[in-house]
Amino acid sequence: MEQKPLAPRAFRRPRLLWFLGVLALLGTLVLGVRLFHPPQRRLVMAAGPLGSSAYWFAQRYREIVGREGVVLDVVATRGMLENLARLQDPSSGVDVALLEGGTTSPEDSPELVSLGTVYYRPIWVFHRGRMPLPGQAWPAGFRIALGPEGDNPADLSRRLLAEGGVNFDSVRIMMLEPDAAADSLLEGKADMAAIVSAWEAPVLKRLILADGIQLAGFLRADARVARHPELTRLVLPEGVADLARNIPPADVQLVAPTVSLAARSSLHSALQYLLLESAAEVHGRAGLFEAAGHFPAAEPGDLPLSRAARSYYKSGTPFLQRHLPFWVAAVLTQIGVLLIPVFGLAYPLLRGAPALYSSVMHRRVSRVYGDLKLLELEMAEGQAGSSAEVLARLDALDVRAARVQTTMGFAPMVYTLRQHIQLIRDRLARAQAPR
Repeated sequence: MEQKPLAPRAFRRPRLLWFLGVLALLGTLVLGVRLFHPPQRRLVMAAGPLGSSAYWFAQRYREIVGREGVVLDVVATRGMLENLARLQDPSSGVDVALLEGGTTSPEDSPELVSLGTVYYRPIWVFHRGRMPLPGQAWPAGFRIALGPEGDNPADLSRRLLAEGGVNFDSVRIMMLEPDAAADSLLEGKADMAAIVSAWEAPVLKRLILADGIQLAGFLRADARVARHPELTRLVLPEGVADLARNIPPADVQLVAPTVSLAARSSLHSALQYLLLESAAEVHGRAGLFEAAGHFPAAEPGDLPLSRAARSYYKSGTPFLQRHLPFWVAAVLTQIGVLLIPVFGLAYPLLRGAPALYSSVMHRRVSRVYGDLKLLELEMAEGQAGSSAEVLARLDALDVRAARVQTTMGFAPMVYTLRQHIQLIRDRLARAQAPR
């Protein structure tokens, strides 16, 4: 088997280029390890009490993201305030949660971002018998069923009832889950129940259609909204629950906070897009209080929109995630994120490499030319020494020129140098020849 002849040492690939190439490769690998951040395969979502609309919506999210191979663990909580507390606590493991408007701010939750508002969560007040009119005293021992967070002064339903004249020192408060509150009202164990939930919650249908149970509206809804900008005034149309029985018998004014889908700012952007697509599927249809496509919405809320959310509302889901399976799109997007800075660094280096290499080669050859010129001047002034010494110096210069490692593109420059060395050698020979 014939062996290919080895390239002359002078024409092997220069060590400088090898060094630069290895350095660039190592830099790319280090940068890739630091930048490559694939999305996690499991998410934890804080929803709300069992039986609430928030918990029902979270179950729908779990089904949708599960199609893409992402496991969503839904955590039942006492309500929106607990959702916020869990999301603010990095040790809780919660990545995303449903948050009610008016519960936090960017200053109080700097590590949280919003993915947009997703639905209205009206406050529904159901009661038995007559309710005290505005300005009238509430009967002592009046039994009110609030949500699990009803003992917290920050709870929205408690705040609104207090503004309406409820004296919580004289009434009896029961903190119950929505289903338990409905059961208590239906069984006569409670006189009133305040439930904060979306219209889709089954517990609302049970109460609004039940005999002997009435839905109370907010008589001064506009004033409530003026006092609480996070609220929206809504109207439940007459007969919408049951046209045949005309339930409710008249339009009912409601007030509702808007619920946002919030996440930790460190959540992978691909997962944020996946959650936004899920939100569009869950909340994007026309509802009782909103037109089709109204939610999810880039509406101002307690938290700033994430970068991924702003991009989603401006131009939709990224191209790769629309046309490829989730995990393939996520990996390719990460590779693209990696290559952008790599190309940003590599382009000026690669563009300047030929000029740098040319400068290095010219400098190496110029050094030999400089010594050759010095020898020529010394010969002209008679200070170069004997002919043997001059020949020895010329031979040394020729060896140095021969050892200059270069590519074929710069070989003519080296050969020209050696020709000039030979020219001086020939001139010395002619000067010593007998006349």
